[in-house]
Amino acid sequence: MPRLAYPAAARRLGETGTALVRVVVDVNGLPREVTLHQSSGHPRLDEAALDAMRAARFQPYRVDGKAVEAVAIAPLAFQLQ
Repeated sequence: MPRLAYPAAARRLGETGTALVRVVVDVNGLPREVTLHQSSGHPRLDEAALDAMRAARFQPYRVDGKAVEAVAIAPLAFQLQ
């Protein structure tokens, strides 16, 4: 999972939530397309989730030993402790 950076303003305001992020991972394990599938309810958290997914690196998905493009929807949760 990508490393999340909790936005300082969201932390101060007590914003929490889970953003569902859709990512298309290319044959090299790089995120080719990243979009918001479902909002966390807070634009700051949504943007942080998208940024984290854009920076993430993945193991390429393989079919019969060959790397192929893959699509996933990942939940990225922001919770204050």
